Amino acid sequence: MRRFQVTSLNAPIVMSKQATHHMLDVVRLAPKERFVVFDGNGLECEATLSRVERGLAIIELVSTPTEVSSLRRSHVLVGLPKHASMDRALRMATEIGVTDIHPFVAERSTAKGERMKRWEAITGASTAQCGRSDAVRVHPANSLREHVASLSPETLRFIALPGAKPMPPPTCQNPRAIVIGPEGGLSQTEVTYCLREDFLPVGLADFTLRTDTAVALATSWIAQ
Repeated sequence: MRRFQVTSLNAPIVMSKQATHHMLDVVRLAPKERFVVFDGNGLECEATLSRVERGLAIIELVSTPTEVSSLRRSHVLVGLPKHASMDRALRMATEIGVTDIHPFVAERSTAKGERMKRWEAITGASTAQCGRSDAVRVHPANSLREHVASLSPETLRFIALPGAKPMPPPTCQNPRAIVIGPEGGLSQTEVTYCLREDFLPVGLADFTLRTDTAVALATSWIAQ
């Protein structure tokens, strides 16, 4: 069943111009065809297209909104890689089940600045495609220190380092966070800082990984 994200499940629900175009011109929904709408906060229900007014689709709910099981809070702090690698990392992290993505400009990052609209569009499309009902929080690009400072005190902290020993995922229900470096890896200054902030080294694989591959493996590890 097709899935579309909306800002609220309170009627009337008017789709945006972009969502209307996707619904009518790309997907080509049939009259009375049912689809799922979700609000990005864990609620979803079935709906149908009611009518189109002034070029915008208006939808009608046909079931009671229900709350799906919420995911454990999991954070990936990723040193900004090249744009294509970041796009792939966002898609995979969303599909696997991360809740928060924190991009930071690492000392060895070649990409600079943030592309929030593109990042949110990628995670939004991936959320609808994979069947999630909670939106991934993509935080504005910031320094590593500022992202670390935003983590709650009970968050379990890890840093992915080449050569570090692998370990089984934690079994407790605490929030989790893991730091991933950009293509050139984390600098010794960044590693030292993380270790001082109680991040535990963890190995993800036997070989050197691309940033997007590392994000996928790290997400799979902390989201279990």
